[in-house]
Amino acid sequence: MAAVSLSLDVSFALLELLDSGIRSGAVRHNFAGPQAPLRRKLPTGTGAGYINVAWMRSTPTAIAASGNQDFDLTSALTDSFGTTLGAATKLVALLVVNLSTTGSITLRAASATTVPLFVATGTQPGIIIPAAVSTDDPSFVLIYAPSAYTMANGATDLINILNNDGGAGASYRIGFAGRTA
Repeated sequence: MAAVSLSLDVSFALLELLDSGIRSGAVRHNFAGPQAPLRRKLPTGTGAGYINVAWMRSTPTAIAASGNQDFDLTSALTDSFGTTLGAATKLVALLVVNLSTTGSITLRAASATTVPLFVATGTQPGIIIPAAVSTDDPSFVLIYAPSAYTMANGATDLINILNNDGGAGASYRIGFAGRTA
């Protein structure tokens, strides 16, 4: 198996809150600290902070209006070279990108007992990913947990993508990184 690594680079602009001060007019509070980007490189391995499985769907996936799709994170997936990846038992990073400019999509649990990143309740809690500004400026959610979420083939490895737009189809991309141990 070829070496797998992932580089995450998330830059936060200086976050400022303008507050009306009693004597000084506008007061600036910096909540984000220095403007240093958050950078992580995840080398190949099976311990905390490492990955040995990474996959990204190469083409956008379409969902019909008001439709939804389950996605199995531990199924036998193939990489861009056609090589079958090992089944991940740990989820380190998950990326879901909404390419639809007409409506939002929801990343949620496929059932009440599914991927541990969602609270298992009687409802399906989820994360709404708003519509994209354009296909070049999509909305996305990135979940990163170097200590990882534990998954098993069956009920704890399924996520669901729901198209919240009842009048138009949506498209999304999905990718994840994890470990086989």
